Amino acid sequence: APTLPEQAQPWGAPVEVESFLVHPGDPLQLRCRLRDDVQSINWLRDGVQLVESNRTRITGEEVEVRDSVPADSGLYACVTSSPSGSDTTYFSVNVSDALPSSE
Repeated sequence: APTLPEQAQPWGAPVEVESFLVHPGDPLQLRCRLRDDVQSINWLRDGVQLVESNRTRITGEEVEVRDSVPADSGLYACVTSSPSGSDTTYFSVNVSDALPSSE
């Protein structure tokens, strides 16, 4: 049977995905839980490095997107590296007004 490269295996834990439903125009805030010895933090969306823009602010363990649009939807990942290994936290983001807002 094929085996995963070691980095692809979470340490004995199932991959957790936090789901967010955001209405267009609302802010999106993601926060990564950090271990004490974290040395670097990388944010990805759909596997691509997330970069700051006039709407997207990255401050270490937090990402904030102002005025969300459907194009902001995707699978976000926070990848942290530390001497004891790397961790990835996933956030499934769906920017949609499919659900009625409270009336």
